Amino acid sequence: MRISRGAWLNLNRPVHLPRLNLLQRFTLLGLGVTLLLGGVFGYLLSQRMAQDALQDSARETATLVRGWVGEVSAQDFLPGQETFRTWQQRLGVKERLDGVEVRVWNSQGVLIYPDDPRSAPEGGVAQALAGEAVSARASQGRLEVFVPVRVAGQVVGAYQIYRPIVPLEERISRIQAWAWGSSLGVFVLLFLALFALLRVASREIQRTAYYDPLTGLPNRHFLREIAEATLARAHRVGMGMALVILDLDRFQEINDALGAPSGDLLLKKVGERLQADLRAGDMVCRLGGDEFALLVSDVNVGGVAEVAKRILLSFGEPFELPGHRQKVYVQASLGVALYPEDGADLEELMHAADVALRRAKQEDSGFAFYRPDYDHHTQDRLALQAALHQALKEDDLTLHYQSILDLQTGALDRAEALLRWYRVGELVMPGAFIPLAEESGLIQSLDRFVLRRATLEAVRLGLQISVNFSPRSLNEPQVVEWVQQALEESRLEPARLCLEITEVALRGDSRASTLQTEREQAIANLKALRALGVRIALDDFGSGYSWLSCLKHTPVDLLKMAPTFVAGIGKDPRDEEMIRSLIALGHGLGLKVLAEGVETPEQLAWLREAGCDLAQGYGVARPVPLEILRMAPSSLAG
Repeated sequence: MRISRGAWLNLNRPVHLPRLNLLQRFTLLGLGVTLLLGGVFGYLLSQRMAQDALQDSARETATLVRGWVGEVSAQDFLPGQETFRTWQQRLGVKERLDGVEVRVWNSQGVLIYPDDPRSAPEGGVAQALAGEAVSARASQGRLEVFVPVRVAGQVVGAYQIYRPIVPLEERISRIQAWAWGSSLGVFVLLFLALFALLRVASREIQRTAYYDPLTGLPNRHFLREIAEATLARAHRVGMGMALVILDLDRFQEINDALGAPSGDLLLKKVGERLQADLRAGDMVCRLGGDEFALLVSDVNVGGVAEVAKRILLSFGEPFELPGHRQKVYVQASLGVALYPEDGADLEELMHAADVALRRAKQEDSGFAFYRPDYDHHTQDRLALQAALHQALKEDDLTLHYQSILDLQTGALDRAEALLRWYRVGELVMPGAFIPLAEESGLIQSLDRFVLRRATLEAVRLGLQISVNFSPRSLNEPQVVEWVQQALEESRLEPARLCLEITEVALRGDSRASTLQTEREQAIANLKALRALGVRIALDDFGSGYSWLSCLKHTPVDLLKMAPTFVAGIGKDPRDEEMIRSLIALGHGLGLKVLAEGVETPEQLAWLREAGCDLAQGYGVARPVPLEILRMAPSSLAG
């Protein structure tokens, strides 16, 4: 059964849907509140309407009795008067015919009809004699009405009238029933309207909480919900399952070349193709960026291998993007973790699949299953990361310097500062700890350490100094302040400091939403650094996917050719032509060109003849500590 885009549930597998029961809670709570509010408002409304009905009945009764008595004067309320006996007789006849009992009080509070000198006015009678309005109350199963009698604005007496209450009770019952029904009806209609709005909002909340907004696939939260139920069932019935993490190879370069909107569209197409490659009982979700996860149930090693091969085979077909004539080819790497062999819960399986994914990328094998020995490197990395933090904290890092030769004069032009770490007396290669620092967020601290140390030692060297800056540091808004502070502390002239950056620093990360912002921040920082007088070098020039675009938008002074080109000198004529083209391009833009990775005198001679400006590599000089570099001759090559 397909429950949503990208998510399939096997009817034979009981799987709990995400516990997002806002609508259910509202239904129960809303009904209770609706009934409560409807009841309260119905009660208040019925009481008010019953009171109004009572007052209406009182006024009707007063009008009725006044009609029986007719016009009166003050003398009519004096016993013994002829007019008093006349309306007294008429009143008696009317009482018998209509079942009404009337008492008449004069202004002195004496009951004059029927004659009962022992009676004294109480409550409502006293209020009527005081001139208050017509009032009524229910008393002993009858309606009791008090009516003041006025002549020329003066109260000359009062009527105390009793009449049957049954008709009034029936009227009040009808009124109360109408009030209760109307109130409940209004609140029920209001509840239904809110329910309809909340149902739409609930669906949107659920879509946002459990589905990726770009691809419409389930996200990491949905995967967790489904995986918990699937793992519980797998444990009960003893079935196997697999978690596969898929990552697109070189997606960032495609994203840069085609633009972020096309990159987003490509991710949608990838999601659709993955759905088509899976069985109805499996699930695919997007974890973020260009990373997807596949939950494959009821499968063994051979079965999940077939799934992985089928996915890789499908990626052999190009993706067609609307608005682009060129078809896009994308490759993927997959890491596979099996339950229960590689993990007992989702977190353990995710970790194992990540390790397997890294192995697949390293071996360029397409996909790899998790093996415990693959994970030793990860454990070592944790220990190495902790040691690197401690080394930085204790200032247990040092710099070596590699000389850069001016090919035209043979003189030492500058030196590049290279970070070195001796851990327990043994050199830790930069390739082992620099990537770790980038992943852990420690790279900015390392960059600042190298910047401060190199600028201070550059003053002692009397040379220009080159310092590498990572993409993360270049994207920091405070990077200009860091450089300015280092220059002020060391008193180094800005023109003697060259910051080396790579093309990656100008691309941002894989998050499409921040890509443009990071690129703009990097360019702005470079312009501000140039304004300080600092030189900028573009490292590994020619090796990136979009290096011409980088060169167009980046303010630089020096191009450092990638070592791969230099390695082809004397071996590959195409590499030699590429080097000549890059030198001509740099000179045409008014930039100096430096060749990295120079290993032999033959390469050095060829580069000098080709017009290259600077050279660096083991064929020129190896990285050495500051003290050794200070003793080096000013001329390194003839």
